[in-house]
Amino acid sequence: MGFYSYYIPFLLVIKILLTNSNLYKFDRLLLFFISYNAVIVFIEQFYLFGKIENFNPIYNIQTILDFYILYLLMKSIIDEIKSSLNLFFKITSFLFIILFVLDTFFIRDLSSNNYFETIIAKFLIIILSFYTSYLIELKENYNKGRKIFVHTILIYSFTTFSISLFEEYYRSKENDQLFVTWIVLFLLTILYNLGLTISLWKLKR
Repeated sequence: MGFYSYYIPFLLVIKILLTNSNLYKFDRLLLFFISYNAVIVFIEQFYLFGKIENFNPIYNIQTILDFYILYLLMKSIIDEIKSSLNLFFKITSFLFIILFVLDTFFIRDLSSNNYFETIIAKFLIIILSFYTSYLIELKENYNKGRKIFVHTILIYSFTTFSISLFEEYYRSKENDQLFVTWIVLFLLTILYNLGLTISLWKLKR
């Protein structure tokens, strides 16, 4: 399955941690991002085999964490390029995180399906990664590893946005459309993790 591909960049993370102690802030954030996603995929196997009844609490926490870490990664690149992050996006991102936390932990509960927050998070990530990608292309001789990372996040978020948007509909249809959708998602996930692996490999080169 495509989700096992999360272990490929994670193996490279282990190698980097064992052989390199001189890491930048961006590098540490990226290693953390890849590591906890690999751990979550491992935990998800217990849910798929019926050992965990409800995966929503873990998924909701992952959604918040993913958005925040990706925000910090993109902001790190933007700050390095010496370009100020749009104030509107800063405020929007901050408010989104606050509202997500309030809705998840206080209005509803951690076990609920936060469908709309997931869609909004992916949409904001698309905007931020597109903006970051644009700035990177304007800068000559920028680090290839970071450039590949930003393009990987942008392409994956953009191509999977429609799947996330209509996920509830796809799940309600037990037919070939659902099967094809999951196949496409698995292929995109493999390419996504391949992109993360290459970005890690190129960081120090």
